[in-house]
Amino acid sequence: MNSLYRVELRRLALSKYSWIAASLCLCAPLLGYSMYQMSSATITTNQYIVNPVLAGSTIGALLWTLLALLETDRVYRAKTDVLMDAVASPVIMALVRIAALVTLAAVVCAICVLVYLPYTIVKMDYLFDFGLYAVTFFTVMLPTWWVSILLSCAFYQITRRIELAGLLYGACAYISVSRFVAGDFFPRWLNPLINTYSDGFSSLYFLRIAFYTRVLWLCLSGGAYALSLMCVYRYQRNLMFSILRGLKKKTLPAVSTALLAAGVLLWSRQPFVDHGPAEWGDRDDELHEKYGYGNSDNDTTASAFTYRLTTKPATGRLHGIAEYTISPSQSGSDSSRKSVGLNWGYTIKRIVCDEKEVNFETTKDVLYDMRWTTFMPPQGEWKTLTIEFEGYPGMLRCFAPYTWGSEVTRDYVCLNNASAMPRLTGITAPQSFTLELVLPGNLVPIANHRFMTDFIENANSTKTWEGAVSGRSLWITAADYMMDTFNAASMDIDFVYSKKYEKVIKEHNILGALADVFNWCTDRLGKLSWAGDRNLLMVQRSEISGGGNAGEGWVEWGEYVFTPFNLNDPLKGASAAEVFVHEMVHQWWGGLGVLCGWSEGPWTDEGLTVYTTYRLMKDKYGEEYAKKYYIDVWQDAVDKQERSFYYRNPEYLDRLPERYRAEMNYGYMETNHYCRMPLMILKAERLVGGEEKMDTILRAIQSEYERDGHFFTLQDFLDYCGLTEEDLILDKNF
Repeated sequence: MNSLYRVELRRLALSKYSWIAASLCLCAPLLGYSMYQMSSATITTNQYIVNPVLAGSTIGALLWTLLALLETDRVYRAKTDVLMDAVASPVIMALVRIAALVTLAAVVCAICVLVYLPYTIVKMDYLFDFGLYAVTFFTVMLPTWWVSILLSCAFYQITRRIELAGLLYGACAYISVSRFVAGDFFPRWLNPLINTYSDGFSSLYFLRIAFYTRVLWLCLSGGAYALSLMCVYRYQRNLMFSILRGLKKKTLPAVSTALLAAGVLLWSRQPFVDHGPAEWGDRDDELHEKYGYGNSDNDTTASAFTYRLTTKPATGRLHGIAEYTISPSQSGSDSSRKSVGLNWGYTIKRIVCDEKEVNFETTKDVLYDMRWTTFMPPQGEWKTLTIEFEGYPGMLRCFAPYTWGSEVTRDYVCLNNASAMPRLTGITAPQSFTLELVLPGNLVPIANHRFMTDFIENANSTKTWEGAVSGRSLWITAADYMMDTFNAASMDIDFVYSKKYEKVIKEHNILGALADVFNWCTDRLGKLSWAGDRNLLMVQRSEISGGGNAGEGWVEWGEYVFTPFNLNDPLKGASAAEVFVHEMVHQWWGGLGVLCGWSEGPWTDEGLTVYTTYRLMKDKYGEEYAKKYYIDVWQDAVDKQERSFYYRNPEYLDRLPERYRAEMNYGYMETNHYCRMPLMILKAERLVGGEEKMDTILRAIQSEYERDGHFFTLQDFLDYCGLTEEDLILDKNF
């Protein structure tokens, strides 16, 4: 068999069809730089690694399918199958052929890695990680090619018709790329779902899912191929005879069954996405009543709480032990049923009351992002409660894959709410507790938006951090952070970011931009009410952990703010620092600031943010600079929109294909938000009497609407200015 393999591999390597397929596979990733962008292009790693690899995976899979079908059908097209069967068993030849094909695919993938390596290094610069680059190719692209080869050969060996095998493969491929499974990781065998990687933090989260799904589909396709070997036609007989002959070889049915069962088991037991209903809150009322979510006046009160959490980065799992001390006045006074809520991926190992284990029952229902476990405390007096659990923090199906937020890796840990700590019903936890957190030695933790400072070095290159944490919920972020402290608007600000972004922070003077924003906006719009007297903590978080968030005295930023794509967006400013200014101004307009109604045409907080950025840059660089890089850019974009045939005749826009219509509508929306609305505010400024009058109006708006929960509408703005909607219609060069 080894000699046959070498001969077949050499023949394939010299085949013109193989050279054509290999050449096209090497070109396929080029489409990922512009046309085939399945992941967010705002992240550099997505732009130069993920999207090219996904393009190469999908297009390359189709090319390898075509080559596999042609090679499998070759002896039958040449009518030499009888001669070949006389030389070697058709099953042996099928195995040799598939082995040669997958070997050739691996060689082409390795060449692809080397071909794109120099360009990727140059474009990504200091953000480049060779390990992540190579692993993505061999974890995502190569297994997808192998799955495609196995499936196509399996279909051919079952049908013995190249057109029918191609039709079956096309049907499976359509399901994988269709919108019906667009948000599901597991049916997408042809185009793996990777929403985003991270530039400055770990990208292992989605890489784990991609690897898991590739193994899953290799099992299923391998099982299908082993099954098809029993269908290889023998002695010029029909399919049924071939199957009966194949069943006599017990190895093939056993291997096929084992692989298919492994694939089904991996699918049904996957730890990443909740296996429950896809609708958020579908049974919340029913489950709320069943488990009594929340606290009541009759709850048992815990006087102390110690929580030990150990991360296991190699597997992404957690081990936690929560110990509660019951208030002496209530010891033994309440023996009603209690409930513990945890992330659905965790399993409670034991519940102990006063060193005595109690029985518990875990439901399959998911309520408020948690799976609930109920238990009955022992009768009589009990003073302590210990809950031990372990598991992998998973995401809810109703939000997957767009919201995640919890991950445990060697370079980044992000845990919040149910994925970070148990939530009890029937027992009221204290307002503060002691946290012991075991992390890899290179990570620095932030718990409930405050740095932990005390730690002990462990023998296994980990650290145990310990400290008091306030609150009845827990948010943990840990990374290889850097911190810069500066003062702005009489406020000390701690700016925390990944070490990988040190270069861009210094090159673009982000700290100066931050100080300018806070000083200028505070002077013009008023001090942010949520800042308080303590240091404002600003933390960069991984793109994989979702967008930004904020609260009293802290702000979390998604890392996209610092990426080259975002820093070079001309609609947000002329320089990289100004783009960051734009994002900072959102603290006054949008986010924690004033929220605009998005449904009212161009009226959004983006317009107020762009206008405020323009005013800041005008004060800093002068009127000519502001006109060139702001007003002229806005006016050119609006003029271009006004000249658009489809904008002037929207009835024809509805006749375009959905894809083009969506692209044009998005372009119109972007122009309205970033260009038309700032021009409208600029016109209002001139109509109300100048910049000082507009500053007074904006200060009043900010003071009244900040964090009050109400949308600030276009009509509200007009009322403040004493104008009508007709007054803000844009005339040519008003």
